[in-house]
Amino acid sequence: MSMTTVKWRINKSENFVALSDEPRQMIATRFSLSTEEMSRLSDDLSRALDVKLRRKTILLEEVAKEGEAAFHSSMYDIDKAMKYLKSARSKLRLLDISTPIGPDTYVSPVDRLFNLLIAAGALAGEARAGFGDAVAAGMPLNVRETANARRRGDTRRSTVCGCIIWFWDDLGRPVTYTTDPLTNERKGTLVEFITAIVSYVTEPSAKLSGETIKREITKAKKNIERDRALLEGASVTTRQNDDS
Repeated sequence: MSMTTVKWRINKSENFVALSDEPRQMIATRFSLSTEEMSRLSDDLSRALDVKLRRKTILLEEVAKEGEAAFHSSMYDIDKAMKYLKSARSKLRLLDISTPIGPDTYVSPVDRLFNLLIAAGALAGEARAGFGDAVAAGMPLNVRETANARRRGDTRRSTVCGCIIWFWDDLGRPVTYTTDPLTNERKGTLVEFITAIVSYVTEPSAKLSGETIKREITKAKKNIERDRALLEGASVTTRQNDDS
């Protein structure tokens, strides 16, 4: 049965094996893989299914999107707060605050507050700059998980599928899928490979829908391309430093 949310076999013990000998051999034969490669995938899947990994972990691309939105929203609120407090400061300056301290040594509480806000604005500017550098480097800002996380999809699924797709890419095989022009069904060797693996790491054995697999391939491919670009950029920087 195809579905988007399934019950995964969770790794709760040191003896857990994601893929036993029989399915490893069957899948290896079907997709022309070595038993060593399948053993490596099984180990990776065991880690992806570890009970210590929260099932509702925020996905990397969601983190990037939400982190960016949260940052800009907070900066906007800070800007508004600065304007309102500056306006309040100008109005409070009309007041005459009686104090036994001489005017030369007296510092208005409002002035002290505004000075603190100026410092806060400077820090906000630094945060903006740091954020820009992080985005330019392809590093997303993290956001804390909230009650909204319960509305997220099955992210254990994305962890498992991502593990499978990264393994596939490491083998040098194309991270692609095809679409049947008549049925619009998602097909391809990678789709078949994911389907075969998922059937052994779910209980009861389940099958993800073609659309779900398509989305997971698209997500993983973006992450693979991003990380590859980061690695290439780091390699260029290293060579430049070596040459200088």
